[in-house]
Amino acid sequence: MEFLRRVETAAHVLGAIILGLVVLAIVSNVVVRAFGGCMLWVEELSGYAVIWGVYLGGAYTLREGRHVKVDLVSEKLGVRGEAVMRLAGDIASLIFGAVITWKGAYLLGVAQQAQRHTPLLELPVYILMIVLPVGMALFTLEAVADAVVAVGLLRAGQRPKKFT
Repeated sequence: MEFLRRVETAAHVLGAIILGLVVLAIVSNVVVRAFGGCMLWVEELSGYAVIWGVYLGGAYTLREGRHVKVDLVSEKLGVRGEAVMRLAGDIASLIFGAVITWKGAYLLGVAQQAQRHTPLLELPVYILMIVLPVGMALFTLEAVADAVVAVGLLRAGQRPKKFT
């Protein structure tokens, strides 16, 4: 479990660095445009970088309980009901993550066989798509870990931790 935490944190930090570099590239492009120039590659790079940031940060966000959720109903169900709702959400996340990981790996193989490249940067598309199955695999593993915690809470009759 500790290894998963370290990998998720590293992926989160990498995603944050990538997004920070995108901000710098976009600001640089704005300055260059103010002087009549243009860095066309910035738009293409920023699109891919945002995707990488999202997928690399997904598992960490799940671990920290920062994904969007509605707890209006679960709070009214009592301790056991709230634990059941958390477990149901974790199972749904697990299924979603597993399907996207599987389909992402399939699409990665298709992209590799197609040998397509991006228009401006001329990067192989499959290299850019690696983040989909990797990020979603981390997300799925975190969903499994969360489900294990939820089962423990259910057995102990404890209320799930609130994230603020």
